[in-house]
Amino acid sequence: MVKAAQAKQGQCSGLPVDEDLMEWPTVAGIIVTAAVIAASDHKGVAPVYSPDLLKDLIVQIQPRPECEAGCRKKIEKDIILIKNMRETFDVYSPGEIKAKLEQFRSALEKVRNLAAGLGPAVHALIFGGPIYDDTDEGDEIDTHPEYKEFDRQLYCMVRNIDFSISEIRDRKGAKRRSLSKVTAAGSAFMLMKKYSAFQPTSTKEGRFLTAASLLWEAASGEVSDLRDYCREIVSRLVV
Repeated sequence: MVKAAQAKQGQCSGLPVDEDLMEWPTVAGIIVTAAVIAASDHKGVAPVYSPDLLKDLIVQIQPRPECEAGCRKKIEKDIILIKNMRETFDVYSPGEIKAKLEQFRSALEKVRNLAAGLGPAVHALIFGGPIYDDTDEGDEIDTHPEYKEFDRQLYCMVRNIDFSISEIRDRKGAKRRSLSKVTAAGSAFMLMKKYSAFQPTSTKEGRFLTAASLLWEAASGEVSDLRDYCREIVSRLVV
C-alpha cells in the first residue's frame, strides 16, 4: 500500500494510483524539481538506444493493449529526462545542486506572491473568463479556477523543492548519489504503478529493478546495478 492518502484507480492502471504520488512526498518530487532546472540547460534531445530496450521495457511493465501507446510515450519522455539529469546533475556536487534548488525555490515564491497580489480582475485577464470575486463570502482572494490551479501547481513545486533540499547530503567522504539513477528508479516505479498490474518490489531481477535498469541503460548507454536505488524507492513509497 502506498504511503499516501486514499488511493484512486487510474484509467490505465493495474494498481491503485494516488494522484498526490506525483507531487509529494516522494522521490517524484526530486524528479519534477530537477526536470525543470535541467530543461534550462538541455533541449531534451532524445538519446540513441536500441529499439529492443523499449520492447523489453514494455514486456516488463505489460500495460493493457489500450494503454500501451501512452506507456511508450511516457517511457520515451522518461529516458530523455534521465539523460538530461545525468548530463546536468550528476556532474555537480551536492552543495552546488542545493544552491541551484534554493535559487529556483526563491524565484517560484516570488511568482506566487506576485500572482496573488494581482487581484480578481487581472486574474480574469490572464486566465480568461469572467471575474471571480467571492470576497464577500470570506475568501481571502478570488477563486478563479485557472488561477487556483496555477497557484496549486506552484505550491506543490515549492514543497517538492523543500523535500529535495532536505534530502541532499554533502558529507565529506560519503559516496555521491547519482540523481539520474534516483530518477531512473523513480520513473520505473511510477510506470509500474500507472500502467502495470505488477506491484513494484525490490526483488533481485524483479520487474521493477529490471525496468529501472533498462531505463538507465537506454538513457546512458551503460549497464549499471540500480538495486540500492530501487530499494530506497520501495522503502519510501511502499509498506
